[in-house]
Amino acid sequence: MKNISFWKDAPYRPRRKLKGNIHADVAIVGGGIIGISAAYHCAKKGFKTVLVEKDIIANGPAGNNMGLVVEGTTLDLIEIVPMIGPKHAKQLWSYTSAAQRQVASLIKKERINCDMKKTGSLYVSPNKRWVSWLKKEVAMRHKYGFSCKFLDKNMLRHAISSPCECALFAPQDFLIHPVKFVRGLAARAERHGAKFYEHTRALKWNEHQVKTSGSTITADKVIVAIEADAFSKPHRKKAQVIVTKPLRNPDKIGWKYGHMLWETGLNYPAVRFWDNRLMIAKEIAHDATEKQRKTHAQQMVKTLLKYFPMLTKSDVAISHSWECFVIHSPRRIFTISHKNGVYYAYGCAGNGLTHGVLAGRLLADHFTGKKLPEIYVPSSNISLAGCSW
Repeated sequence: MKNISFWKDAPYRPRRKLKGNIHADVAIVGGGIIGISAAYHCAKKGFKTVLVEKDIIANGPAGNNMGLVVEGTTLDLIEIVPMIGPKHAKQLWSYTSAAQRQVASLIKKERINCDMKKTGSLYVSPNKRWVSWLKKEVAMRHKYGFSCKFLDKNMLRHAISSPCECALFAPQDFLIHPVKFVRGLAARAERHGAKFYEHTRALKWNEHQVKTSGSTITADKVIVAIEADAFSKPHRKKAQVIVTKPLRNPDKIGWKYGHMLWETGLNYPAVRFWDNRLMIAKEIAHDATEKQRKTHAQQMVKTLLKYFPMLTKSDVAISHSWECFVIHSPRRIFTISHKNGVYYAYGCAGNGLTHGVLAGRLLADHFTGKKLPEIYVPSSNISLAGCSW
Protein backbone atom coordinates (compact mmCIF):
# COMPACT_ATOMS: atom_id res chain seq x y z
CA MET A 1 0.00 0.00 0.00
CA LYS A 2 1.30 3.45 -0.93
CA ASN A 3 0.83 6.40 1.43
CA ILE A 4 0.42 8.88 -1.38
CA SER A 5 -2.49 10.37 -3.29
CA PHE A 6 -3.50 8.11 -6.15
CA TRP A 7 -3.69 11.19 -8.41
CA LYS A 8 -0.11 12.26 -7.65
CA ASP A 9 1.43 8.82 -8.07
CA ALA A 10 2.98 9.67 -11.44
CA PRO A 11 6.20 11.30 -12.69
CA TYR A 12 6.18 15.10 -12.77
CA ARG A 13 8.74 17.65 -13.90
CA PRO A 14 8.34 20.91 -11.95
CA ARG A 15 8.89 24.39 -13.35
CA ARG A 16 11.91 26.41 -12.33
CA LYS A 17 12.20 28.48 -9.17
CA LEU A 18 11.80 32.26 -9.39
CA LYS A 19 15.11 34.09 -9.23
CA GLY A 20 15.34 37.86 -9.34
CA ASN A 21 12.70 40.54 -9.13
CA ILE A 22 9.71 40.69 -11.44
CA HIS A 23 6.65 42.91 -12.04
CA ALA A 24 3.10 41.75 -12.83
CA ASP A 25 -0.40 43.13 -13.05
CA VAL A 26 -1.55 40.25 -10.85
CA ALA A 27 0.62 38.24 -8.43
CA ILE A 28 -0.81 34.99 -7.08
CA VAL A 29 0.38 32.94 -4.11
CA GLY A 30 -0.61 29.27 -4.27
CA GLY A 31 -0.69 26.74 -7.10
CA GLY A 32 -3.89 24.96 -6.17
CA ILE A 33 -7.29 25.03 -7.85
CA ILE A 34 -8.09 28.63 -6.92
CA GLY A 35 -4.66 30.00 -7.79
CA ILE A 36 -4.46 28.23 -11.15
CA SER A 37 -8.02 29.24 -12.06
CA ALA A 38 -7.27 32.87 -11.14
CA ALA A 39 -4.08 32.78 -13.22
CA TYR A 40 -5.91 31.32 -16.21
CA HIS A 41 -8.78 33.80 -16.13
CA CYS A 42 -6.58 36.83 -15.40
CA ALA A 43 -4.17 35.93 -18.20
CA LYS A 44 -7.07 35.44 -20.62
CA LYS A 45 -8.25 38.95 -19.84
CA GLY A 46 -4.84 40.35 -20.71
CA PHE A 47 -3.37 40.81 -17.23
CA LYS A 48 0.33 40.08 -16.88
CA THR A 49 0.09 37.28 -14.33
CA VAL A 50 2.74 35.65 -12.13
CA LEU A 51 2.08 32.74 -9.74
CA VAL A 52 4.41 31.24 -7.12
CA GLU A 53 3.95 27.87 -5.44
CA LYS A 54 6.02 26.71 -2.44
CA ASP A 55 6.04 23.11 -3.65
CA ILE A 56 4.63 21.92 -6.98
CA ILE A 57 1.33 22.70 -8.68
CA ALA A 58 -1.63 20.63 -7.42
CA ASN A 59 0.36 19.16 -4.55
CA GLY A 60 -1.97 20.28 -1.75
CA PRO A 61 -5.77 19.90 -1.55
CA ALA A 62 -5.93 20.07 -5.35
CA GLY A 63 -4.11 16.76 -5.53
CA ASN A 64 -5.65 15.08 -2.51
CA ASN A 65 -9.36 15.46 -3.19
CA MET A 66 -11.81 12.96 -4.67
CA GLY A 67 -12.16 14.58 -8.08
CA LEU A 68 -15.91 15.13 -7.70
CA VAL A 69 -17.36 18.13 -9.55
CA VAL A 70 -20.68 18.47 -7.80
CA GLU A 71 -23.50 20.94 -7.40
CA GLY A 72 -24.43 22.42 -4.03
CA THR A 73 -22.65 22.62 -0.70
CA THR A 74 -21.78 20.39 2.23
CA LEU A 75 -25.31 21.06 3.49
CA ASP A 76 -28.48 20.00 1.73
CA LEU A 77 -30.75 22.62 0.22
CA ILE A 78 -33.49 21.86 2.77
CA GLU A 79 -30.99 22.79 5.50
CA ILE A 80 -29.73 25.96 3.84
CA VAL A 81 -33.08 27.57 2.99
CA PRO A 82 -34.28 28.03 6.61
CA MET A 83 -30.81 29.24 7.65
CA ILE A 84 -30.18 32.03 5.14
CA GLY A 85 -33.53 32.35 3.39
CA PRO A 86 -34.78 31.26 -0.04
CA LYS A 87 -33.11 34.10 -1.98
CA HIS A 88 -29.58 33.52 -0.73
CA ALA A 89 -29.95 29.74 -0.63
CA LYS A 90 -30.95 29.68 -4.29
CA GLN A 91 -28.15 32.10 -5.15
CA LEU A 92 -25.55 29.98 -3.38
CA TRP A 93 -26.72 26.78 -5.04
CA SER A 94 -27.03 28.48 -8.45
CA TYR A 95 -23.43 29.67 -8.34
CA THR A 96 -22.21 26.12 -7.76
CA SER A 97 -24.40 24.90 -10.61
CA ALA A 98 -22.99 27.56 -12.94
CA ALA A 99 -19.44 26.79 -11.79
CA GLN A 100 -19.98 23.11 -12.49
CA ARG A 101 -20.96 23.95 -16.07
CA GLN A 102 -17.94 26.22 -16.31
CA VAL A 103 -15.56 23.41 -15.35
CA ALA A 104 -17.07 21.15 -18.02
CA SER A 105 -16.86 23.97 -20.59
CA LEU A 106 -13.22 24.71 -19.74
CA ILE A 107 -12.27 21.06 -20.14
CA LYS A 108 -13.94 20.89 -23.53
CA LYS A 109 -12.82 24.31 -24.79
CA GLU A 110 -9.20 23.93 -23.73
CA ARG A 111 -9.08 20.21 -24.55
CA ILE A 112 -7.77 19.28 -21.12
CA ASN A 113 -7.17 15.54 -20.83
CA CYS A 114 -8.42 14.84 -17.30
CA ASP A 115 -10.52 11.68 -17.76
CA MET A 116 -13.85 13.48 -17.35
CA LYS A 117 -16.80 11.12 -16.88
CA LYS A 118 -20.26 12.71 -16.89
CA THR A 119 -22.08 10.02 -14.96
CA GLY A 120 -24.17 11.85 -12.37
CA SER A 121 -24.13 11.00 -8.67
CA LEU A 122 -26.20 9.00 -6.22
CA TYR A 123 -27.05 10.35 -2.77
CA VAL A 124 -28.16 7.13 -1.10
CA SER A 125 -30.05 6.14 2.02
CA PRO A 126 -28.83 2.80 3.44
CA ASN A 127 -32.06 2.31 5.43
CA LYS A 128 -35.63 3.61 5.72
CA ARG A 129 -34.66 6.29 8.23
CA TRP A 130 -33.61 8.79 5.55
CA VAL A 131 -36.22 8.08 2.85
CA SER A 132 -38.43 10.99 3.91
CA TRP A 133 -35.40 13.30 4.07
CA LEU A 134 -34.34 12.49 0.53
CA LYS A 135 -37.87 12.97 -0.80
CA LYS A 136 -37.97 16.43 0.82
CA GLU A 137 -34.59 17.31 -0.62
CA VAL A 138 -35.72 16.27 -4.12
CA ALA A 139 -38.88 18.38 -3.74
CA MET A 140 -36.87 21.39 -2.56
CA ARG A 141 -34.44 21.19 -5.45
CA HIS A 142 -37.31 20.92 -7.92
CA LYS A 143 -39.00 23.92 -6.31
CA TYR A 144 -35.95 26.09 -6.97
CA GLY A 145 -35.32 24.73 -10.45
CA PHE A 146 -32.46 22.29 -9.84
CA SER A 147 -32.40 18.98 -11.65
CA CYS A 148 -32.53 15.68 -9.74
CA LYS A 149 -34.60 12.52 -9.52
CA PHE A 150 -35.82 10.33 -6.67
CA LEU A 151 -35.07 6.63 -7.11
CA ASP A 152 -37.00 4.19 -4.96
CA LYS A 153 -35.58 0.78 -4.08
CA ASN A 154 -36.72 -0.88 -7.30
CA MET A 155 -35.47 1.96 -9.50
CA LEU A 156 -32.17 2.05 -7.64
CA ARG A 157 -31.54 -1.64 -8.39
CA HIS A 158 -31.29 -0.69 -12.07
CA ALA A 159 -28.62 1.89 -11.23
CA ILE A 160 -26.40 -0.01 -8.80
CA SER A 161 -26.29 -3.50 -7.28
CA SER A 162 -26.35 -2.28 -3.70
CA PRO A 163 -28.85 -2.95 -0.88
CA CYS A 164 -29.64 0.74 -0.38
CA GLU A 165 -33.19 1.86 0.32
CA CYS A 166 -33.44 4.80 -2.09
CA ALA A 167 -31.39 7.59 -3.64
CA LEU A 168 -31.39 11.10 -5.05
CA PHE A 169 -29.85 11.02 -8.52
CA ALA A 170 -28.11 14.25 -9.60
CA PRO A 171 -27.48 13.87 -13.36
CA GLN A 172 -25.28 16.96 -13.73
CA ASP A 173 -22.46 15.81 -11.39
CA PHE A 174 -19.30 14.42 -12.94
CA LEU A 175 -15.85 13.00 -12.21
CA ILE A 176 -12.39 14.13 -13.26
CA HIS A 177 -8.75 13.39 -12.50
CA PRO A 178 -8.09 16.49 -10.35
CA VAL A 179 -4.31 16.69 -10.81
CA LYS A 180 -4.53 16.30 -14.58
CA PHE A 181 -7.20 19.01 -14.63
CA VAL A 182 -5.33 21.57 -12.50
CA ARG A 183 -2.00 21.01 -14.24
CA GLY A 184 -3.71 21.00 -17.62
CA LEU A 185 -5.38 24.32 -16.83
CA ALA A 186 -1.99 25.69 -15.73
CA ALA A 187 -0.51 24.76 -19.10
CA ARG A 188 -3.38 26.55 -20.87
CA ALA A 189 -2.85 29.62 -18.66
CA GLU A 190 0.79 29.69 -19.75
CA ARG A 191 -0.34 29.77 -23.38
CA HIS A 192 -2.20 32.97 -22.51
CA GLY A 193 0.95 34.46 -21.01
CA ALA A 194 0.83 33.53 -17.31
CA LYS A 195 4.15 32.75 -15.62
CA PHE A 196 4.46 29.96 -13.02
CA TYR A 197 7.31 29.36 -10.59
CA GLU A 198 7.41 26.25 -8.41
CA HIS A 199 9.47 25.54 -5.29
CA THR A 200 9.15 29.28 -4.60
CA ARG A 201 7.81 29.99 -1.13
CA ALA A 202 6.10 33.34 -0.52
CA LEU A 203 7.37 34.62 2.83
CA LYS A 204 5.22 37.73 3.15
CA TRP A 205 2.94 39.90 1.07
CA ASN A 206 1.08 43.17 1.03
CA GLU A 207 -1.17 45.14 -1.31
CA HIS A 208 1.41 45.49 -4.08
CA GLN A 209 4.19 43.07 -3.25
CA VAL A 210 5.04 39.40 -2.69
CA LYS A 211 8.42 38.56 -1.19
CA THR A 212 10.11 35.17 -1.55
CA SER A 213 13.48 34.03 -0.21
CA GLY A 214 15.34 35.35 -3.24
CA SER A 215 13.04 37.71 -5.09
CA THR A 216 10.32 40.33 -4.96
CA ILE A 217 7.20 40.43 -7.11
CA THR A 218 5.61 43.86 -7.45
CA ALA A 219 2.05 43.90 -8.70
CA ASP A 220 -1.09 46.00 -9.04
CA LYS A 221 -3.17 43.19 -7.49
CA VAL A 222 -2.21 40.40 -5.11
CA ILE A 223 -4.22 37.19 -4.61
CA VAL A 224 -3.44 34.74 -1.81
CA ALA A 225 -4.99 31.36 -2.63
CA ILE A 226 -3.77 29.21 0.25
CA GLU A 227 -5.61 27.82 3.26
CA ALA A 228 -3.73 29.56 6.09
CA ASP A 229 -4.92 30.05 9.67
CA ALA A 230 -3.10 33.37 9.74
CA PHE A 231 -5.76 35.14 7.71
CA SER A 232 -8.88 32.99 7.49
CA LYS A 233 -9.13 31.32 10.92
CA PRO A 234 -10.77 28.34 9.27
CA HIS A 235 -12.54 25.36 10.77
CA ARG A 236 -10.24 22.49 9.82
CA LYS A 237 -11.41 18.91 9.49
CA LYS A 238 -9.50 15.95 8.18
CA ALA A 239 -10.51 13.27 5.73
CA GLN A 240 -8.88 9.96 4.91
CA VAL A 241 -9.03 8.50 1.41
CA ILE A 242 -8.32 4.95 0.32
CA VAL A 243 -8.22 3.46 -3.17
CA THR A 244 -8.52 -0.22 -3.96
CA LYS A 245 -6.54 -2.20 -6.45
CA PRO A 246 -8.43 -2.79 -9.74
CA LEU A 247 -11.42 -5.07 -9.18
CA ARG A 248 -11.01 -8.49 -10.76
CA ASN A 249 -14.62 -8.46 -11.93
CA PRO A 250 -15.92 -4.87 -11.89
CA ASP A 251 -19.23 -5.86 -13.52
CA LYS A 252 -20.24 -7.49 -10.23
CA ILE A 253 -21.09 -4.12 -8.65
CA GLY A 254 -23.56 -3.29 -11.42
CA TRP A 255 -22.89 0.44 -11.44
CA LYS A 256 -24.71 1.64 -14.52
CA TYR A 257 -25.20 5.30 -13.77
CA GLY A 258 -23.99 7.33 -10.86
CA HIS A 259 -20.32 6.44 -10.70
CA MET A 260 -20.11 8.27 -7.39
CA LEU A 261 -22.26 8.11 -4.30
CA TRP A 262 -22.46 9.35 -0.77
CA GLU A 263 -24.64 8.37 2.11
CA THR A 264 -27.19 10.49 3.95
CA GLY A 265 -26.57 11.42 7.58
CA LEU A 266 -23.70 13.03 9.47
CA ASN A 267 -20.11 12.28 8.50
CA TYR A 268 -21.24 10.28 5.52
CA PRO A 269 -18.60 8.67 3.28
CA ALA A 270 -18.14 9.51 -0.39
CA VAL A 271 -17.40 6.75 -2.90
CA ARG A 272 -16.38 6.82 -6.55
CA PHE A 273 -15.76 4.11 -9.10
CA TRP A 274 -12.96 4.87 -11.55
CA ASP A 275 -10.52 2.87 -13.62
CA ASN A 276 -12.06 -0.33 -12.20
CA ARG A 277 -11.10 0.82 -8.69
CA LEU A 278 -13.25 1.89 -5.78
CA MET A 279 -12.29 5.02 -3.90
CA ILE A 280 -13.80 6.03 -0.55
CA ALA A 281 -13.23 9.03 1.73
CA LYS A 282 -14.45 9.68 5.23
CA GLU A 283 -13.85 12.28 7.91
CA ILE A 284 -11.41 11.32 10.67
CA ALA A 285 -10.12 12.99 13.83
CA HIS A 286 -7.78 15.92 13.21
CA ASP A 287 -5.09 14.32 15.41
CA ALA A 288 -5.64 10.68 14.41
CA THR A 289 -2.69 8.40 15.14
CA GLU A 290 -1.20 5.92 12.68
CA LYS A 291 -3.00 3.11 14.49
CA GLN A 292 -6.31 4.99 14.27
CA ARG A 293 -5.78 5.67 10.55
CA LYS A 294 -5.29 1.95 9.96
CA THR A 295 -8.49 1.26 11.89
CA HIS A 296 -10.35 3.86 9.79
CA ALA A 297 -9.05 2.25 6.60
CA GLN A 298 -10.37 -1.13 7.76
CA GLN A 299 -13.73 0.45 8.59
CA MET A 300 -13.93 2.01 5.13
CA VAL A 301 -13.27 -1.39 3.57
CA LYS A 302 -16.22 -2.71 5.59
CA THR A 303 -18.33 0.20 4.30
CA LEU A 304 -17.46 -0.74 0.71
CA LEU A 305 -18.50 -4.31 1.43
CA LYS A 306 -21.76 -3.00 2.90
CA TYR A 307 -22.48 -1.10 -0.30
CA PHE A 308 -21.32 -4.00 -2.49
CA PRO A 309 -21.99 -7.28 -0.64
CA MET A 310 -21.22 -9.25 -3.79
CA LEU A 311 -17.54 -8.39 -3.24
CA THR A 312 -15.21 -10.10 -0.79
CA LYS A 313 -12.50 -8.57 1.34
CA SER A 314 -9.87 -9.80 -1.12
CA ASP A 315 -11.67 -7.85 -3.87
CA VAL A 316 -11.07 -4.54 -2.10
CA ALA A 317 -7.37 -4.68 -1.26
CA ILE A 318 -6.03 -1.14 -0.68
CA SER A 319 -3.45 0.25 -3.09
CA HIS A 320 -3.27 3.90 -1.90
CA SER A 321 -4.15 5.71 1.33
CA TRP A 322 -3.74 9.39 2.23
CA GLU A 323 -5.19 12.22 4.33
CA CYS A 324 -6.30 15.71 3.42
CA PHE A 325 -7.85 18.70 5.14
CA VAL A 326 -11.42 19.87 4.56
CA ILE A 327 -11.45 23.55 5.48
CA HIS A 328 -14.43 25.80 6.13
CA SER A 329 -14.28 29.57 6.46
CA PRO A 330 -15.73 30.98 9.73
CA ARG A 331 -18.93 31.72 7.78
CA ARG A 332 -19.08 28.08 6.60
CA ILE A 333 -19.51 29.49 3.08
CA PHE A 334 -16.74 29.70 0.51
CA THR A 335 -15.33 33.20 0.99
CA ILE A 336 -13.56 35.84 -1.09
CA SER A 337 -12.25 38.67 1.06
CA HIS A 338 -10.26 41.85 0.50
CA LYS A 339 -8.12 42.55 3.56
CA ASN A 340 -5.40 45.21 3.77
CA GLY A 341 -5.42 45.47 -0.01
CA VAL A 342 -4.87 41.73 -0.59
CA TYR A 343 -7.48 39.36 -2.04
CA TYR A 344 -7.99 36.04 -0.26
CA ALA A 345 -10.08 33.07 -1.37
CA TYR A 346 -10.62 30.15 1.02
CA GLY A 347 -12.99 27.66 2.61
CA CYS A 348 -13.97 25.40 -0.29
CA ALA A 349 -15.10 22.81 2.29
CA GLY A 350 -14.83 19.71 0.16
CA ASN A 351 -16.22 21.38 -2.97
CA GLY A 352 -12.92 22.78 -4.20
CA LEU A 353 -13.08 21.83 -7.85
CA THR A 354 -16.38 23.65 -8.27
CA HIS A 355 -15.79 26.65 -6.01
CA GLY A 356 -12.10 26.97 -6.84
CA VAL A 357 -12.63 27.42 -10.58
CA LEU A 358 -15.49 29.82 -9.86
CA ALA A 359 -13.35 31.91 -7.51
CA GLY A 360 -10.65 32.40 -10.13
CA ARG A 361 -13.16 33.67 -12.66
CA LEU A 362 -14.91 35.95 -10.16
CA LEU A 363 -11.61 37.56 -9.16
CA ALA A 364 -10.58 38.11 -12.78
CA ASP A 365 -14.00 39.64 -13.50
CA HIS A 366 -13.66 41.83 -10.42
CA PHE A 367 -10.37 43.22 -11.71
CA THR A 368 -12.21 44.39 -14.83
CA GLY A 369 -14.78 46.29 -12.76
CA LYS A 370 -17.44 43.74 -11.79
CA LYS A 371 -18.66 43.41 -8.21
CA LEU A 372 -18.01 40.22 -6.28
CA PRO A 373 -21.23 38.29 -5.52
CA GLU A 374 -22.70 39.26 -2.17
CA ILE A 375 -22.99 35.64 -1.05
CA TYR A 376 -19.19 35.18 -1.04
CA VAL A 377 -18.21 38.44 0.67
CA PRO A 378 -17.79 38.45 4.50
CA SER A 379 -19.30 41.95 4.83
CA SER A 380 -22.63 40.55 3.60
CA ASN A 381 -23.08 38.84 7.02
CA ILE A 382 -24.57 35.82 5.25
CA SER A 383 -23.42 32.79 7.21
CA LEU A 384 -24.07 29.11 7.75
CA ALA A 385 -22.16 29.14 11.03
CA GLY A 386 -23.91 27.59 13.99
CA CYS A 387 -25.22 24.52 12.18
CA SER A 388 -24.30 20.98 13.17
CA TRP A 389 -21.36 19.99 10.98
